Amino acid sequence: MSNSEDSDIRNSFSESPGMNAQQIEIVLDAEGRPRGVTEGINYDFQVYQKAVKGNLELLRHDCEQVFNVRAVRGDEEYSSGETYFIGAKEQPAAEVERLAKLIFDFHARNSIGVDLNKSGAEWWTQVIDADDDIGAHFDRDYTLEEDEGVNIHPHLGTVTYLSDTGAPTFVLELKAPTISGQDLCGAGFVEKAIVSFPKEGNHLCFDGRFLHCAPADLLPLDEETGQPDESRKRKSESKRI
Repeated sequence: MSNSEDSDIRNSFSESPGMNAQQIEIVLDAEGRPRGVTEGINYDFQVYQKAVKGNLELLRHDCEQVFNVRAVRGDEEYSSGETYFIGAKEQPAAEVERLAKLIFDFHARNSIGVDLNKSGAEWWTQVIDADDDIGAHFDRDYTLEEDEGVNIHPHLGTVTYLSDTGAPTFVLELKAPTISGQDLCGAGFVEKAIVSFPKEGNHLCFDGRFLHCAPADLLPLDEETGQPDESRKRKSESKRI
């Protein structure tokens, strides 16, 4: 891929629907999920080893080109990075978008009731230093939360690793309240959690309503010194993708 193509790759993707998106009615089911899917979606924790095949170098290259998450400013609650969306009936524009579409197709393959005209995958990339944190957050429609005060989550959340570097993903079985701003203390106790360490080609899937993060505090330490082990030091100059 040439440098001119590199600079234009993000223009090939559709940004996630926001203020100018066509308005559609959303009805939630008893579990707080968008109503319509009646069965066939596996909401359990799932880890698939070596799930990603093909040209990983090209995938990593695409991820670096589209990565644009920036730190949260002092007067803002969320980072100002963009996310992207590929519809269930759309054709991918690049390798990284092809992967996002394959992931959607795989997890929706047995679903009943999915409206493919209104469904798809929101995706983004993380290309960060090995010691960086990814803070605790819920995946949700942040525009809808800001405009209407309602938390709408994806049916599923996924993490796909293209390197062995970085902090593990930590998913807690804790759901945000439907009404934005309500205290999480009323969400109940966390009865289950899962930790998934980065491994090139692995794929993690979980209920899209759950709280998750990738805290650097969970990086492995040397058993004798209690300090970051040598393997972590060697990887500190590489990137988590």
